[in-house]
Amino acid sequence: MKRAFLFILTALISFNLYSGDYLTGTPVFAEWEENDWYHGKIDSSCADGYIVLFDDGDTKCCTPDRIVPDIIPSSDEIEIDTPVLALWDGWKFYPGTINTVNGKEYEIAYSDGDTGVASLEQLRVMDALPPATAISSTLVESEPEPLLDEPMQIWKDGSLWAEISESGTIWIDGSQVGGIEAGGDIYVDGSHAGKLTGSGYIWINGSQEGELDLQGRFWRSSSNVGSIIVNGDIYLHGSRWGEAQPIDASYFRSQVAAVVLAFFAQDFGFVE
Repeated sequence: MKRAFLFILTALISFNLYSGDYLTGTPVFAEWEENDWYHGKIDSSCADGYIVLFDDGDTKCCTPDRIVPDIIPSSDEIEIDTPVLALWDGWKFYPGTINTVNGKEYEIAYSDGDTGVASLEQLRVMDALPPATAISSTLVESEPEPLLDEPMQIWKDGSLWAEISESGTIWIDGSQVGGIEAGGDIYVDGSHAGKLTGSGYIWINGSQEGELDLQGRFWRSSSNVGSIIVNGDIYLHGSRWGEAQPIDASYFRSQVAAVVLAFFAQDFGFVE
Protein backbone atom coordinates (compact mmCIF):
# COMPACT_ATOMS: atom_id res chain seq x y z
CA MET A 1 0.00 0.00 0.00
CA LYS A 2 1.06 3.60 -0.32
CA ARG A 3 3.41 4.36 2.57
CA ALA A 4 2.62 7.36 4.72
CA PHE A 5 6.32 8.01 5.25
CA LEU A 6 9.64 6.82 3.83
CA PHE A 7 12.12 5.86 6.56
CA ILE A 8 15.78 5.60 5.59
CA LEU A 9 18.51 4.43 7.97
CA THR A 10 22.09 4.33 6.74
CA ALA A 11 23.14 1.64 9.18
CA LEU A 12 20.69 -0.80 7.60
CA ILE A 13 21.83 -0.26 4.02
CA SER A 14 24.78 -2.25 2.70
CA PHE A 15 27.55 -0.42 0.85
CA ASN A 16 27.22 -2.71 -2.17
CA LEU A 17 23.78 -1.28 -2.93
CA TYR A 18 25.42 1.84 -4.31
CA SER A 19 27.09 2.59 -7.62
CA GLY A 20 28.67 6.01 -7.16
CA ASP A 21 26.01 8.69 -7.56
CA TYR A 22 23.29 6.18 -8.49
CA LEU A 23 21.64 3.60 -6.31
CA THR A 24 21.56 0.14 -7.87
CA GLY A 25 18.09 -0.40 -9.31
CA THR A 26 17.45 3.30 -9.96
CA PRO A 27 15.14 3.72 -13.01
CA VAL A 28 16.85 5.67 -15.79
CA PHE A 29 16.89 6.40 -19.49
CA ALA A 30 20.19 5.65 -21.23
CA GLU A 31 21.56 6.02 -24.74
CA TRP A 32 21.64 2.64 -26.52
CA GLU A 33 22.80 3.95 -29.88
CA GLU A 34 23.55 7.52 -30.91
CA ASN A 35 20.53 9.66 -30.00
CA ASP A 36 18.34 6.59 -29.28
CA TRP A 37 17.50 6.43 -25.58
CA TYR A 38 15.57 3.68 -23.81
CA HIS A 39 14.28 2.92 -20.34
CA GLY A 40 16.13 0.67 -17.93
CA LYS A 41 17.72 0.66 -14.49
CA ILE A 42 21.19 0.90 -12.95
CA ASP A 43 22.57 -2.63 -12.60
CA SER A 44 26.15 -2.07 -11.37
CA SER A 45 29.25 0.03 -11.97
CA CYS A 46 31.66 -0.36 -14.90
CA ALA A 47 34.94 1.19 -16.03
CA ASP A 48 33.29 4.17 -17.75
CA GLY A 49 30.32 4.64 -15.46
CA TYR A 50 27.34 2.36 -14.97
CA ILE A 51 25.97 -0.83 -16.48
CA VAL A 52 22.36 -0.17 -17.46
CA LEU A 53 19.95 -3.10 -17.67
CA PHE A 54 17.38 -2.09 -20.28
CA ASP A 55 13.76 -3.21 -20.00
CA ASP A 56 14.21 -5.63 -22.92
CA GLY A 57 17.05 -7.44 -21.08
CA ASP A 58 20.01 -5.92 -22.95
CA THR A 59 22.83 -4.31 -20.98
CA LYS A 60 25.37 -1.60 -21.76
CA CYS A 61 28.15 0.23 -19.93
CA CYS A 62 27.17 3.91 -20.19
CA THR A 63 29.05 7.04 -19.21
CA PRO A 64 27.21 9.29 -16.72
CA ASP A 65 26.46 11.90 -19.40
CA ARG A 66 24.55 9.24 -21.36
CA ILE A 67 22.23 8.47 -18.44
CA VAL A 68 19.19 10.52 -17.36
CA PRO A 69 17.15 9.75 -14.22
CA ASP A 70 13.60 8.55 -14.89
CA ILE A 71 11.97 11.44 -13.06
CA ILE A 72 8.89 13.14 -14.50
CA PRO A 73 9.69 16.86 -14.28
CA SER A 74 7.43 19.46 -12.75
CA SER A 75 5.99 22.10 -15.05
CA ASP A 76 8.18 24.67 -13.27
CA GLU A 77 11.30 22.90 -14.58
CA ILE A 78 10.24 23.16 -18.23
CA GLU A 79 10.99 26.43 -20.02
CA ILE A 80 11.80 27.44 -23.57
CA ASP A 81 15.18 25.93 -24.60
CA THR A 82 15.25 23.42 -21.72
CA PRO A 83 17.27 20.38 -22.95
CA VAL A 84 15.10 17.27 -22.69
CA LEU A 85 14.62 13.69 -23.72
CA ALA A 86 11.20 13.37 -25.35
CA LEU A 87 9.21 10.40 -26.51
CA TRP A 88 9.72 9.92 -30.24
CA ASP A 89 8.72 6.48 -31.50
CA GLY A 90 7.51 3.38 -29.70
CA TRP A 91 9.51 3.34 -26.47
CA LYS A 92 12.38 5.34 -27.98
CA PHE A 93 13.24 8.73 -26.51
CA TYR A 94 15.20 11.32 -28.50
CA PRO A 95 17.10 14.44 -27.34
CA GLY A 96 15.92 17.94 -28.13
CA THR A 97 14.92 21.25 -26.59
CA ILE A 98 11.62 22.85 -25.65
CA ASN A 99 10.43 25.04 -28.50
CA THR A 100 7.04 26.27 -27.25
CA VAL A 101 4.72 25.61 -24.30
CA ASN A 102 0.97 25.46 -24.89
CA GLY A 103 -0.87 24.55 -21.71
CA LYS A 104 -0.10 20.88 -21.02
CA GLU A 105 1.53 20.35 -24.41
CA TYR A 106 5.20 20.97 -25.18
CA GLU A 107 6.56 21.37 -28.69
CA ILE A 108 9.96 19.73 -29.02
CA ALA A 109 12.72 20.76 -31.42
CA TYR A 110 14.56 17.45 -31.80
CA SER A 111 18.31 17.48 -32.37
CA ASP A 112 17.90 16.15 -35.93
CA GLY A 113 15.70 19.11 -36.93
CA ASP A 114 12.29 17.41 -36.62
CA THR A 115 9.61 18.73 -34.28
CA GLY A 116 6.97 16.99 -32.20
CA VAL A 117 4.56 17.45 -29.31
CA ALA A 118 4.82 15.71 -25.94
CA SER A 119 3.06 15.82 -22.58
CA LEU A 120 4.94 16.45 -19.34
CA GLU A 121 4.93 12.70 -18.60
CA GLN A 122 6.74 12.08 -21.90
CA LEU A 123 9.67 14.38 -21.01
CA ARG A 124 12.82 13.93 -18.96
CA VAL A 125 15.20 16.82 -18.24
CA MET A 126 18.66 16.09 -19.67
CA ASP A 127 20.63 17.78 -16.89
CA ALA A 128 18.53 16.39 -14.01
CA LEU A 129 20.61 15.28 -11.06
CA PRO A 130 20.64 11.62 -9.95
CA PRO A 131 18.43 10.83 -6.96
CA ALA A 132 20.37 11.73 -3.81
CA THR A 133 22.41 8.90 -2.30
CA ALA A 134 23.99 10.91 0.51
CA ILE A 135 21.88 9.64 3.40
CA SER A 136 21.85 11.06 6.88
CA SER A 137 22.73 8.84 9.82
CA THR A 138 19.38 9.80 11.36
CA LEU A 139 15.89 8.84 10.33
CA VAL A 140 14.57 11.02 7.52
CA GLU A 141 10.85 11.45 6.97
CA SER A 142 9.45 12.70 3.68
CA GLU A 143 5.95 13.17 2.40
CA PRO A 144 5.02 10.64 -0.30
CA GLU A 145 4.81 11.88 -3.87
CA PRO A 146 1.19 11.92 -5.13
CA LEU A 147 0.40 9.56 -7.97
CA LEU A 148 -2.32 11.64 -9.67
CA ASP A 149 -3.35 15.28 -9.70
CA GLU A 150 -7.01 14.20 -9.32
CA PRO A 151 -8.79 10.88 -8.67
CA MET A 152 -9.71 8.47 -11.47
CA GLN A 153 -12.74 6.25 -11.93
CA ILE A 154 -13.22 3.16 -14.08
CA TRP A 155 -16.75 2.25 -15.11
CA LYS A 156 -18.00 -1.13 -16.36
CA ASP A 157 -21.44 -1.72 -17.91
CA GLY A 158 -22.61 1.69 -16.69
CA SER A 159 -21.65 1.08 -13.04
CA LEU A 160 -18.68 2.38 -11.07
CA TRP A 161 -16.17 -0.48 -10.84
CA ALA A 162 -12.89 1.04 -9.60
CA GLU A 163 -11.59 4.25 -8.04
CA ILE A 164 -7.97 5.40 -7.77
CA SER A 165 -7.17 8.23 -5.36
CA GLU A 166 -4.53 10.92 -5.81
CA SER A 167 -2.24 8.94 -3.50
CA GLY A 168 -2.75 5.75 -5.55
CA THR A 169 -5.12 3.82 -3.27
CA ILE A 170 -7.35 1.46 -5.28
CA TRP A 171 -10.96 0.56 -4.51
CA ILE A 172 -12.81 -2.15 -6.45
CA ASP A 173 -16.60 -2.31 -6.05
CA GLY A 174 -16.28 -0.08 -2.99
CA SER A 175 -13.62 -2.12 -1.17
CA GLN A 176 -9.99 -1.04 -0.73
CA VAL A 177 -7.87 -3.72 -2.41
CA GLY A 178 -4.43 -2.24 -3.06
CA GLY A 179 -2.42 0.70 -4.26
CA ILE A 180 0.05 2.07 -6.79
CA GLU A 181 3.09 4.06 -5.70
CA ALA A 182 4.48 6.96 -7.71
CA GLY A 183 7.49 4.81 -8.63
CA GLY A 184 5.23 2.21 -10.26
CA ASP A 185 5.17 -0.46 -7.54
CA ILE A 186 1.80 -2.20 -7.13
CA TYR A 187 0.50 -3.60 -3.85
CA VAL A 188 -2.43 -6.01 -3.42
CA ASP A 189 -3.88 -6.55 0.06
CA GLY A 190 -0.75 -5.06 1.62
CA SER A 191 1.80 -7.18 -0.26
CA HIS A 192 4.03 -6.16 -3.16
CA ALA A 193 2.55 -7.78 -6.28
CA GLY A 194 4.25 -6.19 -9.26
CA LYS A 195 5.40 -3.08 -11.04
CA LEU A 196 4.54 -0.77 -13.91
CA THR A 197 7.77 0.40 -15.58
CA GLY A 198 8.35 3.74 -17.26
CA SER A 199 8.17 1.96 -20.62
CA GLY A 200 4.70 0.57 -19.93
CA TYR A 201 5.76 -2.99 -19.08
CA ILE A 202 3.51 -4.73 -16.54
CA TRP A 203 5.28 -7.09 -14.13
CA ILE A 204 3.23 -9.46 -11.97
CA ASN A 205 4.86 -11.60 -9.26
CA GLY A 206 8.30 -11.25 -10.85
CA SER A 207 7.32 -11.97 -14.45
CA GLN A 208 6.69 -9.56 -17.32
CA GLU A 209 3.08 -10.34 -18.20
CA GLY A 210 2.30 -7.59 -20.70
CA GLU A 211 2.53 -3.96 -21.68
CA LEU A 212 0.59 -0.91 -22.79
CA ASP A 213 1.86 0.75 -25.97
CA LEU A 214 1.60 4.41 -26.93
CA GLN A 215 -1.62 3.79 -28.87
CA GLY A 216 -3.25 2.61 -25.64
CA ARG A 217 -3.28 -1.06 -26.64
CA PHE A 218 -2.86 -3.87 -24.10
CA TRP A 219 -0.47 -6.65 -25.07
CA ARG A 220 -0.18 -10.03 -23.38
CA SER A 221 2.06 -12.82 -24.73
CA SER A 222 2.51 -10.75 -27.93
CA SER A 223 -1.27 -10.67 -28.48
CA ASN A 224 -3.42 -7.53 -28.44
CA VAL A 225 -6.20 -8.09 -25.92
CA GLY A 226 -7.70 -4.62 -25.61
CA SER A 227 -7.14 -0.88 -25.59
CA ILE A 228 -7.88 2.45 -23.91
CA ILE A 229 -8.63 5.12 -26.51
CA VAL A 230 -8.22 8.88 -26.17
CA ASN A 231 -11.75 9.54 -24.86
CA GLY A 232 -11.27 6.96 -22.09
CA ASP A 233 -13.30 4.13 -23.64
CA ILE A 234 -11.93 0.69 -22.77
CA TYR A 235 -12.16 -2.15 -25.28
CA LEU A 236 -11.63 -5.88 -24.72
CA HIS A 237 -11.24 -8.11 -27.80
CA GLY A 238 -12.89 -5.46 -29.97
CA SER A 239 -15.96 -4.86 -27.77
CA ARG A 240 -16.49 -1.91 -25.44
CA TRP A 241 -15.81 -3.02 -21.86
CA GLY A 242 -16.14 0.28 -20.00
CA GLU A 243 -14.45 3.65 -19.60
CA ALA A 244 -11.80 5.40 -17.52
CA GLN A 245 -12.19 9.04 -16.48
CA PRO A 246 -10.67 11.52 -16.52
CA ILE A 247 -8.26 10.70 -19.35
CA ASP A 248 -6.36 13.60 -20.93
CA ALA A 249 -3.13 14.15 -22.84
CA SER A 250 -1.28 12.45 -19.99
CA TYR A 251 -0.22 8.99 -21.16
CA PHE A 252 0.45 8.18 -17.51
CA ARG A 253 -3.28 8.18 -16.70
CA SER A 254 -3.84 5.50 -19.33
CA GLN A 255 -1.00 3.50 -17.76
CA VAL A 256 -2.59 3.73 -14.32
CA ALA A 257 -5.96 2.58 -15.67
CA ALA A 258 -4.24 -0.24 -17.58
CA VAL A 259 -2.42 -1.61 -14.55
CA VAL A 260 -5.62 -1.58 -12.46
CA LEU A 261 -7.34 -3.57 -15.21
CA ALA A 262 -4.40 -5.98 -15.45
CA PHE A 263 -4.30 -6.70 -11.71
CA PHE A 264 -8.00 -6.63 -10.84
CA ALA A 265 -10.10 -7.28 -13.98
CA GLN A 266 -9.95 -11.02 -14.66
CA ASP A 267 -11.59 -10.45 -18.07
CA PHE A 268 -8.24 -9.24 -19.45
CA GLY A 269 -6.48 -12.50 -18.62
CA PHE A 270 -3.49 -11.21 -16.67
CA VAL A 271 -4.69 -12.68 -13.37
CA GLU A 272 -7.07 -15.48 -12.47
